[in-house]
Amino acid sequence: MKLKSLTILSIGLMFILIPLMSYSQDICFTQDDSKRLVVELERGRLLEKNVSLLEQQNEELVKQTEILKKQNELLREQFQIANDLMKKKDELYKLKTDVLENELKESKKPRWGSLFGTFGLGAATAFALMLLL
Repeated sequence: MKLKSLTILSIGLMFILIPLMSYSQDICFTQDDSKRLVVELERGRLLEKNVSLLEQQNEELVKQTEILKKQNELLREQFQIANDLMKKKDELYKLKTDVLENELKESKKPRWGSLFGTFGLGAATAFALMLLL
């Protein structure tokens, strides 16, 4: 009985394995194809790592770009403030030079009126003192 069941089992396995073996050429790869697949899989893993690293670098560059944009805006504001301050200082300088030029013109004018006024006051005082004495 054992031999009979073993024979049946062997025949059954042959019926199953023979068709699988005949289709194995369609399913299996040659040794060169297998090597190439392994190389391509390794290359794919390396490329995935590189893509991940490049994505991280890209995120860092985007952050740096945002920081630089903010810094650029602050520098523009500082430049505008400095420019406004420079304009105000120029206006103040022009006002000071105008005032000094006016004072210089006034100082160059003859002071005959004040000279005669002072002389007249002094003469009147002297005359009044002479009358009193």
